[in-house]
Amino acid sequence: MTFTRSYWHDLCGDILGKELHHSPSLHNEKSISNDHEDYANTLNLYKAEFGYSPPNEYWGRLTGNNRSLAKVVALTLSSSLLLTACTQINGDDIEFYVKCAIGVYVIYKVFKWLGPGKGGGGCSSSSCSSCGGD
Repeated sequence: MTFTRSYWHDLCGDILGKELHHSPSLHNEKSISNDHEDYANTLNLYKAEFGYSPPNEYWGRLTGNNRSLAKVVALTLSSSLLLTACTQINGDDIEFYVKCAIGVYVIYKVFKWLGPGKGGGGCSSSSCSSCGGD
């Protein structure tokens, strides 16, 4: 945040009348699930308050990032496959085996990166905020 004084004094103190704290997400399965639930609740509160859904250009959707992540994974895996498939197969060709090893390593790293609870989501790396104390 650039204008922390304005945020703390003007927004929180004068307008909201409450402290507004931001806590980083723990990035575990339970925390990510809670973040998604909180974000969905925030979208529902917005709709209830203003009578229409939040605009997509400002408010991401929980399922949108999953599609983007799927595209990145598909591109990574297919490029690794293409790298090995376009290699001339020759019994003595060390390049083929090196490319296969690189392809397997890339696929391994993608699956390790995805791991449990890293399927993407709508909230960012910090948790959704709420009014009130810690």
